[in-house]
Amino acid sequence: AKLVSIPEPGLGLRFKGRQLDDALVRDILSLVREQVQNGSRAGAHPLKARALMDVRRSGWATPWEQALLLSRYLGQVKLEAEAFPVRPAASGTAVLGAPEGYTHAVVYVRSGDHSFWLDPSCRTCAAGEISPGLWGGQVFSTTRNRMPEGPQSRR
Repeated sequence: AKLVSIPEPGLGLRFKGRQLDDALVRDILSLVREQVQNGSRAGAHPLKARALMDVRRSGWATPWEQALLLSRYLGQVKLEAEAFPVRPAASGTAVLGAPEGYTHAVVYVRSGDHSFWLDPSCRTCAAGEISPGLWGGQVFSTTRNRMPEGPQSRR
C-alpha cells in the first residue's frame, strides 16, 4: 500500500520553509482533513489503498488512505512518520499475520526524542490524540503489536 502512494501528492508551497513545530503538524493534519472526507469502498478490503493522487482528487478516503496521505505529507517536511493499520480493541485479537478487521489507521511521528500519535480520520482528535476505541488495539506491523493503553482518568 505504501508503494501505491507514489507518486505522492505535493504538500504545497504554503508549507515551504516552515519551522518544524507543533503548529506545522496541526496545519498538515488539518490539510488532510480539508482535502478528504471519511469514506469506504463497498466490497473492498480496508487495507487496499488507491493511488494517493486519486484519493486527493476524489475528496474522500478510507482511514488507511488518510494515514498514508498524512505520513507522506509529514515526510515532505522531514518528519519521521509511519502509518499503521489498527484493529480496534473491541474487535478482539486477530490471528497473527491475518489482515482482517484492521478498519482504522493511525500515524506515529518521531521528532528527536519526542513521539506522538495522529488519527487523521478522527475529526475531533487533536494532534497527539486518537479515537478512544483504538487504545489497546492491535497494530498490523512487524515493529509493534498494540496501540498504547488509554490514558488514565484523573479523579
